[in-house]
Amino acid sequence: MTTDRSKGRFTFRTAAVFFALSVLIEIAGLAMPAPLFGELRAGMAAQIYHLIYVLLFLVLAAGLWTAKRWGYYAVFVGGVFYTLDKLQFLLSGEATQKFVLAQFRGQEPLLQAVGSDMVMLSLTLVTLAFVLGWWGFAAYTYLRRSYFKGG
Repeated sequence: MTTDRSKGRFTFRTAAVFFALSVLIEIAGLAMPAPLFGELRAGMAAQIYHLIYVLLFLVLAAGLWTAKRWGYYAVFVGGVFYTLDKLQFLLSGEATQKFVLAQFRGQEPLLQAVGSDMVMLSLTLVTLAFVLGWWGFAAYTYLRRSYFKGG
């Protein structure tokens, strides 16, 4: 019994659904400040930041779902953008700490109990894990590049 489905179809379509859900999360967070270039920025700068991610995730969702060749390239372009963004976030020092404090607003006793250093370490490790996960997905995409059609 043969099938005309390409290897990786389920994985790429599932990823497309999750990227589409990420679009909704980014839209919901349009009013949230974004840590950019050493500062926690709000207003138009934060909205543009979130809209860039909305566009990136939309392109990825469409490209992975439809198996277009440009979807293949979008995974790698997105990986570079995501990696650079997370590097600037982790290297922003004060902005990263302000971001953590903003997330724990109203829960200061919890932050004191856990310790801000432990939260920063956890945030760093989780961010690095997400970046490595993206590049793991990019490696899988490379191995399954035959899934993507021309055009």
